[in-house]
Amino acid sequence: MTIDFFHSSYNLPSLRINGALKFSIQAFISTITHSFPFLSSLSLSFIGPNSPPSKEIQVIISLANKNLTQLRNLSLEFCQNPFMENTGAGAIAQSISKNGRNLTGLSIHISECKLTDENLPVFAENVSQNLTNLTSFSIILDSCLAITAQGAESFVNKIGSNLGHIQKLSIDMSRSKSIGSQGIEAIANGVSKHFEKLQDFSLKFVGFKEISDKACEAIANSLKQIGGQLRGLAITLADSETLSNKGLEYIAGSLVVKILANLQRLNIDLQGCSKITDDGVQSLSNNIGQHVNKLESLTLNLSSCGNFSNDGAKAIAIGIIKNLVKLKRFSIQVRGCDKFTNKGAEALANNIAKYWTNIEELNIDFSKCIKVTDQAAKALVTGLARGLKNLKNLSLNFSGCELTIKGTEALRSNIRQLGNLKRLYMDLSLCNQINKEEIEILGKNLVEGLKNLQEFTVVHDSRRDFV
Repeated sequence: MTIDFFHSSYNLPSLRINGALKFSIQAFISTITHSFPFLSSLSLSFIGPNSPPSKEIQVIISLANKNLTQLRNLSLEFCQNPFMENTGAGAIAQSISKNGRNLTGLSIHISECKLTDENLPVFAENVSQNLTNLTSFSIILDSCLAITAQGAESFVNKIGSNLGHIQKLSIDMSRSKSIGSQGIEAIANGVSKHFEKLQDFSLKFVGFKEISDKACEAIANSLKQIGGQLRGLAITLADSETLSNKGLEYIAGSLVVKILANLQRLNIDLQGCSKITDDGVQSLSNNIGQHVNKLESLTLNLSSCGNFSNDGAKAIAIGIIKNLVKLKRFSIQVRGCDKFTNKGAEALANNIAKYWTNIEELNIDFSKCIKVTDQAAKALVTGLARGLKNLKNLSLNFSGCELTIKGTEALRSNIRQLGNLKRLYMDLSLCNQINKEEIEILGKNLVEGLKNLQEFTVVHDSRRDFV
């Protein structure tokens, strides 16, 4: 076993267990307790077939919860772990709930493990008991291919019956393809049935070949039931071959002021959904812009949506940008959208400059859009320099676009006018007509011109030339 201590962004130690080296659990936990007696967050990872057996994992979890009296947030990861089969999963789950009464946050990540419809409900029942102080629960069941719609339904109902009081819920069943659209429906229905106090909700299904209109309707109906108190919402339906405009319209139809009157953060990820067209994007944009008017942060990911074009960008410009004038943070990703050109970029740029004068954080990803050129880069940064004087964080990704030295000249002369910038990230990799010398000129010029800049990164040819 290898034990690696490192500090997270919150300066809290995290533990990673990977391997089979024998050690004294008592001594190990004693060391943790002695070194970090006021530890409030702990992350444990059990990776690979040589991880400690389930009984040892139970002891580790039990002792950690018992001895670390200030522990409030526990994160567990199991990947390719054979002890998550049969009774091992239930026993580990029971150890969590039995010893975790003081926990307020619990995150469990299970990937490539042989959980089944039989042992998943047992795991759910055991893990969710006694956690009366829990306010946040996150579950990832990634690539658990033996779970079907029946198991998903039992899982969400077991969790819901014990944790209906929580305020933050995240469910990620990416690549667990066997649950299908019926499983998505069951999960959505279970959430609306049990979780009435949610303030933050995240639902993620990546890599499902089929996501039916009926499944999207179930998600929409669920939002109508739980939406009143929501402050944050994230929906990811990426890499689906069948997700349609009609399905997206169901979800868009739930984004209305009467349902999501208090929503402040919204993240919609439709990456790789090839059947979504500009009409679907327009429906989504109009509902967001007209009804979700308290938004402070919005993220849209339309990367690799092959039917997204300039008309979709104009719909976003008119529907969202023109209406959400109080937005503080905006992120849009259209990576690899071949039908998206300079005209679409200009539509976004012109409206951002005109309506978002108070925005503080902007993330724009045009990478691998092969029809985006210097013209788009110039329009974008000229607009930013003209209208966004309060901008503090800026990320621009032109990787693989047709930018030349003219483009970097436009970046250089305009971005340096954003005097309040604190963080700047630019990706110009795979822009083959831009050489290293021009990147150096760009970097030095911006560093000299932006007096408040604290973090600055330029990526060129997959290297970070300035940090």
